[in-house]
Amino acid sequence: VLLQDIQFNTLETQKLDKDGNFEFDTKFSQFDFYIVALDKENFVIFFPEPGEKTEMTIDLEDLRNPKISNSVHSELYYEYSNKLGLISKDDERVDLIKKMIDENPNSPTCIFFVDLLDADTYFTYHEKLSDGLMKYDHNIYVKEFITKTNNSKKLKIGNPASEIELKDPDGKIVKLSSLKGKYVLIDFWASWCRPCRMENPNVVKLY
Repeated sequence: VLLQDIQFNTLETQKLDKDGNFEFDTKFSQFDFYIVALDKENFVIFFPEPGEKTEMTIDLEDLRNPKISNSVHSELYYEYSNKLGLISKDDERVDLIKKMIDENPNSPTCIFFVDLLDADTYFTYHEKLSDGLMKYDHNIYVKEFITKTNNSKKLKIGNPASEIELKDPDGKIVKLSSLKGKYVLIDFWASWCRPCRMENPNVVKLY
């Protein structure tokens, strides 16, 4: 049985005894996402905090439901994962994720579920979770989520536009802020994008 990080890099290997028991010796200095695997198809994920001595029972016939104790974030993950599996209505799933974030805004396991909440409609929940996870920003996935949320916050309707500094057709640098007080249309497009090129004549006409 293998202890791996979330990129499937092996940190420790142990053999099962005759009763199917195993014990890892790895001590964690900081929170992260980990995998307990028998192979690439058979594994469970867990999220230990430093100092926790997690116990788990894995049933190979039911990998989605390992029995885990003494791992706060892991227990939370499987609790809500199992609840979601029993719900088919979208509004009920949304209510469940909102409840999870309201009650656990500081748990990094919530980022596995927050994308079920439309970022435009439920941005306050993305923001609440982002603020609550600052202590875990050493984790690459948490850091990406915080960065994404902060960028979205800057682009909310009503906020000042972020600074853009680009060359005009004559090669002169123009700052977006230099056009403050004027009506400005910003259109992002690419030369290889067929729909963009089809729209170009309309942009010229509008200009």
